[in-house]
Amino acid sequence: MIDIRSVDLNLLYVLQVLLEERSVSRTAVRLHLTQPTVSGMLARLRSTFNDPLFVRSSHGLRPTRQAIALGGDLEKIIRDIEALMQPAGFDPRLSTVRFRLSTNDYMQYVFLSPAIRALQSEAPDMQFALMRPEVTGLYDKLVSGDIDLAVTIPEFSDVKLREQLVYSERYVAVVRKNHPALGRKLTLARFLELDHCMVSPADGQFHGPTDLALAQMNKRRRVTVSTSSFFTLIELVSNSDHIAMLPKRLADKFADRLEQMLPPVPVPGFDVILAWHQRSDKDPVRRWLVERLSGFAGSM
Repeated sequence: MIDIRSVDLNLLYVLQVLLEERSVSRTAVRLHLTQPTVSGMLARLRSTFNDPLFVRSSHGLRPTRQAIALGGDLEKIIRDIEALMQPAGFDPRLSTVRFRLSTNDYMQYVFLSPAIRALQSEAPDMQFALMRPEVTGLYDKLVSGDIDLAVTIPEFSDVKLREQLVYSERYVAVVRKNHPALGRKLTLARFLELDHCMVSPADGQFHGPTDLALAQMNKRRRVTVSTSSFFTLIELVSNSDHIAMLPKRLADKFADRLEQMLPPVPVPGFDVILAWHQRSDKDPVRRWLVERLSGFAGSM
């Protein structure tokens, strides 16, 4: 068993960068160290873990199984240490914290992308990793520290998580420019005659909120394409006679390609929330991020 008192925590950070760069020279440049220094630290890591950790290959350093296993926990450990070292009244201008946020492409484009641009004027060295949305395992990912914060909808959250509403969204029906359905009111009958495409966050489902609303009227639509990406849906609608239900804020961004129509069926909108694990309630960095994101959403 390794004696924790004998481990230089700086070595763990070097190991993390080596896993990312797969090169001693690139690691040295990134850490502003000399190559001999990084080579010496790698030698100490090999001694500490009693494993080669990396072997040379034609594509650079190839991590061993143990190095890969260590990498799974390293980033979380380093983030926890960084958070522990942050003073209660931290200065965002000096913060180098890395945040991992789970969200879908619509929320990244409409909300997080402009919000992060605004945040970086206050925290220029803070890093943001925007990761795929977690639909069924959000609680576990937040508990394990694989993600720090989720931008999601209440249906994908968990009662054991902390939540904060950031904004509410509604749906509009969209078709391409010069679509045959334009120029007249979109009736329910015409709506049901058209081929539909939709976004399904997981499992490739062909039913969603619109279908639930139609079921209340004993009606069904014909969904021919289901995709996990809002941008794939936009591309398809822009170049076909399909119709789709799209969040209003996203449809507004593509007014040059899409025409909006009032849906002939009452489809409920949805709330966009921030969700996080309660253990980070006392983290001043997380509090700052939630406060700033909420403030930005209020100005949208």
